[in-house]
Amino acid sequence: MNPADGKNGVPTRHVVGTAFIPSVLIEMDGCMPDLRRLDTTTLEYSEDTRFPGIAIKLLETRATHPTSSVIIARVAVGGEIAEHVHPAETETAYVLSGDGVLHTAEGDYHFAPGVLVTIPPGVVHRLVNTGDVPLEVFAFHTPPTR
Repeated sequence: MNPADGKNGVPTRHVVGTAFIPSVLIEMDGCMPDLRRLDTTTLEYSEDTRFPGIAIKLLETRATHPTSSVIIARVAVGGEIAEHVHPAETETAYVLSGDGVLHTAEGDYHFAPGVLVTIPPGVVHRLVNTGDVPLEVFAFHTPPTR
């Protein structure tokens, strides 16, 4: 049986060395094990070298994941992730805690727990914590930025 075969063409199992995405096969060159488990509660935040004043937990990088980089970012009360743009990467962010505003040329978007936003390549954006507690965001970039 072809590992990519499954109900409605959706993969039903993982094959070491490759990842199956419906209609697309991506070679991984052996850089990712079958399963990677990470207890993020044991990781310390560190300062983001790209955005001073922003604390991050770096969960996945191109060294550990073939298609994405994954972080948890913490923006202090009154802090912000400065205006920036990803020329080739799509950023998807999910708000874990806190409140903020995502500013883009197209408009401003309220960030609150449970909100998810996907920012396509080329969109200039910045994120401001407007709440009274740290704003925590789970974000991943494809392809990886780190």
